[in-house]
Amino acid sequence: LGTGKTQRLKGASHIIEDEGGMAVYLKVDSSDIIRTTLDIFEFFVPEVKPSLFASLRSSSKSTYALTRENYDSSELGDALRQSMGIYTLSSLMLDEMENIMLGSERDLILFFEMLRQFISAMPPGCLFIVACTPEGFARMQDLFPAFVVRFHYQLRTEGLSEEEAVELVRKRLELVRESGKESLNPIFPFDESAIHLANDMAKRNPRILLRILQIVLSSASSDELVDLIDDRYVSSVIRTPTSVDEYISRVPKDLRDAITLIAHQYDGGPVSYIQLAKDTKVSPTQIYVKLEELVSMGLLEYRKGKYEVNENVRALLEGHSFHEEGE
Repeated sequence: LGTGKTQRLKGASHIIEDEGGMAVYLKVDSSDIIRTTLDIFEFFVPEVKPSLFASLRSSSKSTYALTRENYDSSELGDALRQSMGIYTLSSLMLDEMENIMLGSERDLILFFEMLRQFISAMPPGCLFIVACTPEGFARMQDLFPAFVVRFHYQLRTEGLSEEEAVELVRKRLELVRESGKESLNPIFPFDESAIHLANDMAKRNPRILLRILQIVLSSASSDELVDLIDDRYVSSVIRTPTSVDEYISRVPKDLRDAITLIAHQYDGGPVSYIQLAKDTKVSPTQIYVKLEELVSMGLLEYRKGKYEVNENVRALLEGHSFHEEGE
């Protein structure tokens, strides 16, 4: 629970693999239990007996025989345990489990019964880890208290301190800086104040922090008057766009479709993530994740179950509409 979960899980996964173990790391990006179950077993296709995976597939390579009607939680849990038991060291790491928690209670009972069957007699040397938001974990506790109490530990990871944020940025810059062009200031072109403010805006989440600084750096690279990026520049870039197009251009490309739709089709919102999912033909879970990331970056606001642009952008939208009407 907390921030930086994904990086920590990936780090643990690499350690297990380096020791010759089998690390099953899966980012759960859907509330579909069929897809998620098959994604887990996909890791074992080369090693497991053909009959096991064949029982999950139909004769067509692109279609699976596993359905909610024939979903045998006990059989699947046992199969997962047997697959893990091949290795002296193994792990099952399920990241972003809050997404599966958006499923129906009926589906979740099937899925968690499979996991319960698996963890009830895990093979020696096997590690089971779940990463989840506090909200998703709360629903998990409400629906499956007997499952949750089986966890040996609950770890709540803290957000980045100011010192840790600076160190993270230093290491990232070190990776991308060209050899022979090292700066006397290891965090150049950033001032520490810029990193501190961006860390606050990111709510001390390392991934969001780097996203924000990427946006700021992109803006600064086309501004000849900027030599050093400080907190004032970060504030001006993130909070005061001069046009709607500039606002959209600051958004990372993989998040731009959602924010463009809100700005142009819904006049800045508010709009629900379910409606946006229908418009984009993307799963509700994927849209929800994108919108929450935009909220964390300060590019959207969440109010009463719906998403909308902030006041500065709304003023730009209203000014743009007024200009069009005047023409």
